[in-house]
Amino acid sequence: MQKLDEHLILIRGLARNQEHWGPFKPKILDTFKQVEFLDLAGNGTEAHRSSFIKIEHYTDDLRKRSHFIGRQPKPILLGISLGGMVAIDWAYRFPQELKAIILINVSLGAISPPWKRLQPNALKYLKSILLNTATQDPFAREMHILRLVSQQKKSVKEKWAAQFSHVPPTALKNFLRQLVAAARFKGSIRKPQLPVLLLASKNDRMVNVDCSYKIHRFWRCALQIHDWGGHDLSFDDPDWVVDRLTDFLKDPKYFLR
Repeated sequence: MQKLDEHLILIRGLARNQEHWGPFKPKILDTFKQVEFLDLAGNGTEAHRSSFIKIEHYTDDLRKRSHFIGRQPKPILLGISLGGMVAIDWAYRFPQELKAIILINVSLGAISPPWKRLQPNALKYLKSILLNTATQDPFAREMHILRLVSQQKKSVKEKWAAQFSHVPPTALKNFLRQLVAAARFKGSIRKPQLPVLLLASKNDRMVNVDCSYKIHRFWRCALQIHDWGGHDLSFDDPDWVVDRLTDFLKDPKYFLR
């Protein structure tokens, strides 16, 4: 298959980095000619830095670090969860820089209540992870996280937990600062002035799927719902995400040819 001649920027979510794209990474590299993986301050390649407590500051930081801004064709942003909030803020404030945004399992404070943006059971899970960060072995920590964010079978989780266990975790202080940034982010009932695709999972144990339905109702943007995937949808079903993304970019309803 011929690669799409597009610039694609990918942004991970809370306390995760580009290594955690897992099985999605080779799929997306096989689909797009130009792909840029950007880590949020405090995660991955930026783990030495302090995380911000405002989404706008992540946006400003990524704009400075991206090599795709100002290039043609304009870049597409794909963000999951917290990364999706950054993509939304970017689209609100600098729509002229982007072609479109793709949002996976995202939520907005202006539209959804806190208990749907972070479900109570997920909060208990996160608390357990935080309290055991210093004592858990890396494999156990990653399995604990994957049990929360993934609906994949146990053998798949174990395979990737073994790989992810070699990735240095985000510092506790930065984890909490990112959580604060996500909780404070409101967004708007107003759709950004560019094409938007929402991807959401019915079985998301972290962010209630109703958050995506509500954004869709207010914004009147494209929405695709996955029947069985979890919060980390690009991990659970990378082929489905790639197919929905490419279908969207080829749809004349959203992009003039």
